[in-house]
Amino acid sequence: PARSFSGASMTSAPILDTAFGLRCVAGNEMLYRKLLAKFMTQQGNVVAAVQQALNEGDAGQAHALIHTLKGVSASLGLIRLSETARDMDARFKAGGDMTPLLPRLAEHLNETLQRVAVFLRPEA
Repeated sequence: PARSFSGASMTSAPILDTAFGLRCVAGNEMLYRKLLAKFMTQQGNVVAAVQQALNEGDAGQAHALIHTLKGVSASLGLIRLSETARDMDARFKAGGDMTPLLPRLAEHLNETLQRVAVFLRPEA
């Protein structure tokens, strides 16, 4: 059975909404776990990649990375991370600088990766 790890306080979005994520894959827990593991591998260094793109003056690449993160994290039920990526995406589209949001993105990515790692751990 799926375990839920909201990690939410009354004032913040959940870190990992497994019920939502499982609905996105028609309840297939094996597929959900596989997608979460793939997320950890493919998105684990996204903050560094965004920072590098911004440092190189490639805001378009930074935005593409954020846009991908927004969609992938939303569909997996990684709510807090998805909301931060959404905020950065909106800031870019409004012509603003995403750089001030990088520390929050890094924090939310780290807590998400930790929570997903706990979820993916085999049950004893």
